[in-house]
Amino acid sequence: MRIEPVLKNLEKEKIVNLIEESAFESMKSWKSCKRIILHENEHSLWIQSDVNSSFLNNILRFPFPHGDAGHFFRSLTDTNISLRCWVHQNVDAIPVISYLIKNNWKHKYDTVGMAIDLNSIHENIPINNKIVINEVKNLEMLRQWSLTFASIFNLPTIMEQAWYDIHVAMFHNAQPWRHYFVMLGEKSIAVASLFQHADVAYFAFGATSPEFRRQGIHSTLILRRLHDAQMSNCKIATLIAAPLSQAVCRRFGFQVYYKYHFYDWEAG
Repeated sequence: MRIEPVLKNLEKEKIVNLIEESAFESMKSWKSCKRIILHENEHSLWIQSDVNSSFLNNILRFPFPHGDAGHFFRSLTDTNISLRCWVHQNVDAIPVISYLIKNNWKHKYDTVGMAIDLNSIHENIPINNKIVINEVKNLEMLRQWSLTFASIFNLPTIMEQAWYDIHVAMFHNAQPWRHYFVMLGEKSIAVASLFQHADVAYFAFGATSPEFRRQGIHSTLILRRLHDAQMSNCKIATLIAAPLSQAVCRRFGFQVYYKYHFYDWEAG
């Protein structure tokens, strides 16, 4: 199946918007779960869970420069819930970062927004042909995927249950997610997911247990999702890559278009 190139005909700003939109739409789908409240208006977007965890309470867009960002952040921290703020790296973000640091938000890590045309995949990447990838088809498999994710990221029990509940709700509401996990004997050792928004595939939650890294597992999961995205008539694949994933994504042909800074507020 021939997929015509898209990215080379787009300005960088448009590509950045596509990456952000696919990531944000994937998280907005969490509202299928009654444990999630979506707060969205013209200038702000944030997701609130019933768990006091920055991992599950995410500020994706805030009112700057179109409003008083300080007032917005104070209104959230006054609720005494832990939060994570996604700050897009651009010149307008500098005063926001200064405000966050001054008010005891802690820098968590940095990521990059990446994208690839699905007609320009580098197929000659070494993968592990012995790896068997399982795609989630029922709640039992979803439970296995969720438990593996929680184990890799060391989620406490209360967050582990919330994570599962969110994805069960999306499963029942037929949200456009596909989840994958890799088994080694009786042990699940790696996970990954794909969210489809229009003709854009967003790759999320790719992770491998530390003791099984550098064995081609992550590469194999990326390639599987690239092929599934092609078969679903997507034209572009996007992702927000943490430092550990960036090198392998580049080998497949993903390009970096911008950086995100993540800052956490931990409620007292």
